[in-house]
Amino acid sequence: MTASLRQAGQFLLAVLLVGLAWQLVSGLGLVKVYVLPPPLDVLRAFADNRPTITHHALVTLWTSLAGLALGTVLAALAALGMAYSGLLHRAFRPLVVMLSACPIIGVIPILVVAFGDGYGPRVAVAAVASFIVTALYLVNGLSRTDALADELMHSLNASAWQRLRMVQSFSAVPYLMAALKLSVSTCVIQAIVAEWISGTSGLGYLVQFAGYSFRIDVMWAAVLTAVVITLGLLGILALVESLVFPWAVAEGRSL
Repeated sequence: MTASLRQAGQFLLAVLLVGLAWQLVSGLGLVKVYVLPPPLDVLRAFADNRPTITHHALVTLWTSLAGLALGTVLAALAALGMAYSGLLHRAFRPLVVMLSACPIIGVIPILVVAFGDGYGPRVAVAAVASFIVTALYLVNGLSRTDALADELMHSLNASAWQRLRMVQSFSAVPYLMAALKLSVSTCVIQAIVAEWISGTSGLGYLVQFAGYSFRIDVMWAAVLTAVVITLGLLGILALVESLVFPWAVAEGRSL
């Protein structure tokens, strides 16, 4: 608990220092106000437009969580298939690696044609981003089990389901949590980019609309709201990991 409080205090201090530096840079005119407005102006813009920003933030949050959930479920199924089938592993792991090198932004217009101009393309983009990271991590986690535990399962003639439930699932948890922490920020970013390109709501759309309207303070308020959403989701994941999987925290730090 003391270490967590210390980390929280250090984080708040860093935020305060960044805010002070931001205020000085804007106040001294080192950067034009129409490029980087003072943080007090951004906070004022958030207060004045709170209902609008909240609405778009909830849209982005829903899109990110939907894509994260869908991508994680599909990645878990794919990882199980690759972990238990050498043929599937040799066939699909290179495809997942190739997919990770594909610019997802470039396929958004194709997704718009396939799913229409709605939530479908945005959720699909977030799901693909989550799928890539989680699948690769889970395949490694399922295959890196303790040698003594594997030997014990073999000596007891355990079935594949028993090995998965008693050994592999525990070894995969640190990898899953690490993948989720990466996927959360990636899903939020990809959802915002998709909203920018094809959305009619969400923080990405609000950033674009505010930029066209020369409301730079509102645009920065939307950007900071996206940062708060990402940090909040990461904090929730860290809390869940420490409460539900405390044994995995130390292992996750060594990944």
